[in-house]
Amino acid sequence: MPLIIDSETKKDLQIDDFENSESVFSRLNFTQTIGGRKYLRQIFSSPSNNADTIWSAQAKISSIRQVVDQWPKYIGNGTMLVMEKFCTEPYSGYSPGDGLVTRMIFALLNADSYYILKFSVKVFSDFLRGLDELSGAFNGKNPESSCLIFKEKIDDLLNEKPLREFASLGKNHKFTSKDNFYFGYHIRVVYKKQIVELIDLYCQMEAWYSLAVSMNKYQLVFPEFVTGSGPEFESKGLYHLMVKDAKGYDISLSDQQSLVFLTGSNMAGKSTLIKTIGLSLFLAHIGLGVPASSLKLSLFDGLSTNINVEDDLTQGQSYFFNEVKRINQTVNKVSDGSRWMILIDEIFKGTNIVDSMKCSIDVIDGFSRVKSSLFVISSHLYEIANEFKYPEDISCKYLETILEGDEFHFTYQLKNGVSSERIGHTLMRREGVVQKLLQLQMNTV
Repeated sequence: MPLIIDSETKKDLQIDDFENSESVFSRLNFTQTIGGRKYLRQIFSSPSNNADTIWSAQAKISSIRQVVDQWPKYIGNGTMLVMEKFCTEPYSGYSPGDGLVTRMIFALLNADSYYILKFSVKVFSDFLRGLDELSGAFNGKNPESSCLIFKEKIDDLLNEKPLREFASLGKNHKFTSKDNFYFGYHIRVVYKKQIVELIDLYCQMEAWYSLAVSMNKYQLVFPEFVTGSGPEFESKGLYHLMVKDAKGYDISLSDQQSLVFLTGSNMAGKSTLIKTIGLSLFLAHIGLGVPASSLKLSLFDGLSTNINVEDDLTQGQSYFFNEVKRINQTVNKVSDGSRWMILIDEIFKGTNIVDSMKCSIDVIDGFSRVKSSLFVISSHLYEIANEFKYPEDISCKYLETILEGDEFHFTYQLKNGVSSERIGHTLMRREGVVQKLLQLQMNTV
C-alpha cells in the first residue's frame, strides 16, 4: 500500500516540485538522463507503507552504494537520445557482409543515414563499455536481487560474441566503415530488443544510483522500522536536509504521548522542526536514509501537514475557513484507527486570539485522545497549555530564545516545557521601527 500524502502536504514540504531547483527532489537528483529522472520521479511519487517494499529499496540503495564510484558517469542524456533515435529510425539495409565498394556507395547515396550510423556506433560502444565496467564492479558484492538481475542481463548480452568485441574496444578506438556496418547491424537488427530493454533498465538503476549518491553526499542513515501495535517516532539528532548547518533534534512520540505541543518565539525554528519531521518520515517511506544520528519509527498509513494554508478568493473562502476545512479533513483521516503523522504549524493563526485559543484547545484536546496517530502542533499562544483537559497525553516542547535587553539569539535547542518568550516588540525596537513611529506621532502633533 502507498503512504497517503496529498498535494498540499507535498507542497508544504517541497517534496516533488520537480521543476524547482530548491525542492527536495532537485537536491537529491543526481541523474544524468531523462529516463533516470523519470524513474526517480516515480520513486518520489510512490512512498510505501509496506515493510518488504521499503527494505527492498534500502537493499537496492546499499548495493549501488558499493559501486557508486565505478558508475559510468560518461553515460549521459546525449547518449540516451542518440541510442533511442538509432533504434527507432528505419533500418537502411546495411549488413556485415557488404564489401568496401558497397559501403562507399551507401555512404555516398545515404549521407545522413551513414552519419547517424557512424555516430551511433561510437555512442553504443561507450554505453556497452560502461555497462561492462559496472557489471564487473558488482563482482563479489552480493548485490540485491534487482541489481543482480541488471548485472545478469548485462552479462548475458555481452556474452554474445559481436557485442563482447564491441564492449572490449577502447574509448579511443577509430571505427572503420567495416566496423560501423558490422556493429551497427548487430545493434539495430540482431540484438535490438535486448539492448532497448537494457537501456530502460539502466535508467531505472540510475534513479537508485541517484539516491545512493544522496546517502553518501548528505551522510544519511537508514531508519529502523519497528513493528509494535502503536505508532512510534523516535529520533536522535534529526535535522532538515535543506538547511545549512542545521541543528539536530531529539524527538519522541508514541501512543503513550501521541501529541507534541510546540511553542517558541517567531523565527525560533518551529516551522523548520515540523517540516523536518514530515520530510524525514517521507524519505524513510521511499526507502532512503534520513538526516539524523538515528530514527526509529513505525510504518504509517499517511502523512498530512497544515503549514501554508491559503485563502481562496475565487471561492470566497477566508484563510480561517480553509484552516477549519483542513482540520475537518484531518479528523476524518484519523477517526478510523489508521496510522497518521499530522503536522500543524501555528494552529488557527487566521482568526482573533479569543477564537484561536478556544479552537486550538478543542482540537488539541481531541487529537490528544487519538492513540493510533501522532501529532505535532505548534502555536505562539503558549497560554493554551494551561487549559488542556488531558495534559498527561501531551508532550510540551519549546525552542529556546535567549533575550538580553533588546538583543536576542536563537539556540535552536528543543527543550521541555512551554515558552512564554515574545520578541515581536523587541524586534521592532531593535530595528528602530518603534522610534520612527514615535517620531511620526510627534510630527503630527
